[in-house]
Amino acid sequence: MTQTQIHPGSDPSAQLDQLRQQIAEVVAQRDALKQAIETHQIPASQGLRKLTQLDERLSQLDSAFKQGWDAQQ
Repeated sequence: MTQTQIHPGSDPSAQLDQLRQQIAEVVAQRDALKQAIETHQIPASQGLRKLTQLDERLSQLDSAFKQGWDAQQ
């Protein structure tokens, strides 16, 4: 799982844009994985492990976005 990639010293608005993009990418991966699980393209146990990892990543990104958002307010 990759870490949240934010470039230190960059514009706070740009940082939020980067987080939005990363969130969108993880959501797309999550949706594709759920579809693969539902259509039995991958074993459920394998898919659920990966889904848990994606959910954790999404939670990290959401927290980082909230911190950035709160800092701008």
